[in-house]
Amino acid sequence: MKKESEIIKFAEKYAYIFNPYKNKTEKITLFDYQKKILNNFEKNKFTIIKQSRQVGIDTVVAIYAAYLLIKNNEKTILAIYDSIDSAKNFLQTVRNIIMHVEESCENKKNRLFFINNKREIQLKNKSRLIVMGDTPNGGKSYRIDLLFMNNFEYISHSKDIWAAAGWTLSVNNGKSIFASTPKYKKGFFHELWYNAIKKKNDFKPVNINWKQNPYFDNVWYENMCRRFNYDKDSIAKELDGKFIEKKDNKRKSAINIRVEKEKKNKILNRMKQKNISSITDYIIELINNDLKCY
Repeated sequence: MKKESEIIKFAEKYAYIFNPYKNKTEKITLFDYQKKILNNFEKNKFTIIKQSRQVGIDTVVAIYAAYLLIKNNEKTILAIYDSIDSAKNFLQTVRNIIMHVEESCENKKNRLFFINNKREIQLKNKSRLIVMGDTPNGGKSYRIDLLFMNNFEYISHSKDIWAAAGWTLSVNNGKSIFASTPKYKKGFFHELWYNAIKKKNDFKPVNINWKQNPYFDNVWYENMCRRFNYDKDSIAKELDGKFIEKKDNKRKSAINIRVEKEKKNKILNRMKQKNISSITDYIIELINNDLKCY
């Protein structure tokens, strides 16, 4: 029988979550993929997670954050979300885990918290967790040992945050965890993800699909598709974990012209040479070239 790591033992002893399928709060039972993720956090410096919705990544990172805060002195964890409300919910999950650790202490007077508010918790060992919403100043002015950005694809300032925090993490030999459902190709998350797969950066790529959650089945998937009104893009991003092409929503003005048949054939040949399929695009190109002359 495989011996469980310390982080897994910690999780299964102290982590309590609300189970929506049983409608009650209970001690967590980690799924296999959640155990692998926790062990991965221990082994790797940088982790990037591409995920389906509702696969419990928040909970796994909260367990890891609580573990780091309790087991180490003077560590700083910064968690950044696309909204401050989501960030506060994450902090509350970490707080609850630490409170269960407190309650299990034989000496009830040995409280762990020193600072405890809506945006920060600090323990008596001077380790702390700070949470914030999407801001260009995230990652600045902090000595960070772990940076967690969730819903990474939807954090508008993710590139600026990473640029600022990356320097601090390199000095402190810190870690980072980026997690998100995918969105568009050619975005920053897409760039980091595919460079990680190609081993062109230091991130360990972790792909979590809804099928890995034992609570989900084809019936659940069909219900979710119905909830998304069978929108292909939403299903691809939120459920199937696929990057999609960003649509060009710019409207082009319709251009209608009448030309002699002989001229029309010359225009069509010219379009073929330029690999242009639309007469409108051809005329727009001519206009753009003409405007360059001014």
